[in-house]
Amino acid sequence: HIADAITQHIMSVEREMKVNVDCQVKDGNGTLFKIAWCMERDAGRARVSFMVFGASFSAKTVDHYETEAIPVFKEVPVTERRGWLWNKTTVQTIVHKQVGTKEVRTPSFKTMTGAQVAACMDFLELKAAEKVLETAETNVPVVP
Repeated sequence: HIADAITQHIMSVEREMKVNVDCQVKDGNGTLFKIAWCMERDAGRARVSFMVFGASFSAKTVDHYETEAIPVFKEVPVTERRGWLWNKTTVQTIVHKQVGTKEVRTPSFKTMTGAQVAACMDFLELKAAEKVLETAETNVPVVP
């Protein structure tokens, strides 16, 4: 089950934020979407935020695809000794290290350029984020 796989994954994670952008075309129809999620543990509880948005289109309207390599990062713990002379402390921080790139395809339509499609996706992201904040303000109960 997918729920079991997600549960097993988050059991060992203290904090994580991921974003996935993709364009899928199947049987003449396409979907351009973005999934963003964040999970953080605090006092034995996990807080999870999840946002999905996108747009559907007919593959017939696509003129070509523009590709862009976006960086893929991994959180890496770093331990440092900070201070001066005898007043030194050990501090552990998290840095984001680039571990590769992922190619993202953006459709360029006969009536819209790839830049215009990206601007529409930015608008959809803004509207989705507004909806997330609106929902968060309703004080949804936290389940331990």
